[in-house]
Amino acid sequence: MAVTRDQVLAALYPDEPDYEEAARRLGPDAAPLLLELVEGDDLGLASKAASLAGLLGTNRSVEVVAAAARSPQPVLRVAAAAALSNVPNVPSDLAETLLVDSDAGVRKWALRSLETARPAGLKGRVRAMAASDPEEELRNLARRIEPELP
Repeated sequence: MAVTRDQVLAALYPDEPDYEEAARRLGPDAAPLLLELVEGDDLGLASKAASLAGLLGTNRSVEVVAAAARSPQPVLRVAAAAALSNVPNVPSDLAETLLVDSDAGVRKWALRSLETARPAGLKGRVRAMAASDPEEELRNLARRIEPELP
């Protein structure tokens, strides 16, 4: 059964969507619709779509989260960074893009996602953050996470 735009919107319209339930109910077929929302004009829906995409458990999740990561809007990039913790097989280039973002909130959520996702190839980047990120809180977080990375 194909997922409709109305079904996706109904799952995302509540102030606090049940993302896990929506991901279970809608499944991977929702990814193209979520990508449309991420690329659309409604920032609130775009952020929720990025969050939901991370929970779909499919390679299409990466496409949606990557689109959110390219947004000029920091709030959407934060959603992308937070969604990384649920994306299967996080590409290290996507994670690195978010780790070097100009917005401290994006970098913070990217680091927090690495605590769970732990993609290979980022230990050096996180070590560099621990040494030189402009935000003390992020330097401390990077110091804590770096030893746990592959």
